[in-house]
Amino acid sequence: SGAPERAAEQFLSLARTYDDPLSRIAAYCDTAMIHIELYDNEGARQLVASAIAELERAEMLPSTRAEAESLIGFAQALGLGDTANGVEALGLARHTMQSAHRYMGELSASGLRFQAGERMRYASRALTTGDAIGALKLLRESEPFIDLLGQRVPYLRVDYANIRCGVELRGGGDWEQATRLATTAYEESRKQGYLVGAATSAKALAYMLATNGDPRSIDLADAVIDLARCNNSPRLVAYAEIGAAEIYTLMKRFAKALELTRSAADALHGESLQLERLKAVEARALRGLKKLPRS
Repeated sequence: SGAPERAAEQFLSLARTYDDPLSRIAAYCDTAMIHIELYDNEGARQLVASAIAELERAEMLPSTRAEAESLIGFAQALGLGDTANGVEALGLARHTMQSAHRYMGELSASGLRFQAGERMRYASRALTTGDAIGALKLLRESEPFIDLLGQRVPYLRVDYANIRCGVELRGGGDWEQATRLATTAYEESRKQGYLVGAATSAKALAYMLATNGDPRSIDLADAVIDLARCNNSPRLVAYAEIGAAEIYTLMKRFAKALELTRSAADALHGESLQLERLKAVEARALRGLKKLPRS
């Protein structure tokens, strides 16, 4: 609900108070996952190290130890996903999905959510590397799990629609279908209060409208930034500002695009891929600004 730091504090408190080693490990891993979502990979690594230390000194049944190892492996896979070790992360995620299948049971709600959610997470990452075919394959693998869940985890359907929209856009597919998918995802995510899903679909809609010169794209680009701010993560806001700058550049609002890229740069220390993306948008905006007629 927009307070991830408080959620992390609650999980860390549980990790320190539980008597059961598996519960402590799970709480450390949950805290690490929140730090990963907040782009604090160093903090996440320290928490995973605490979970590993807990595992090493705990006495557990083999089945319980396997469950703990899967939770730790899952957290490690999430942390690897945004680095140069993306292939290793995908392999580790596959392993943890298989482990989850064994100990959660495919037809339990948790097991189904895990199976669908991880396939879509890695579909999204495949899409960012330009592998639209790989993303579509992972999406199709997730479909049976989403269908079995029905309406129990509605945000998964929003994620599915957003990633499928990206496949259509980046894979040279049907823009009309992409517009329908993004519109449905945007309306549904706002109804659910699912801020990240709403920001993703708003950005896709803004891009499609801006490509056609539609001024409504500006309002959507601003909405992307507002939705990101609700998550209290400076890095999410920076990513949103880069996306909005792309929209402003398409709409020939070059000065505003440059203002957004300069704002985003302050939060992106050490993120080479995002900085490259920012510089590319900034360069296009500068070229456009130089071509504008002097008043």
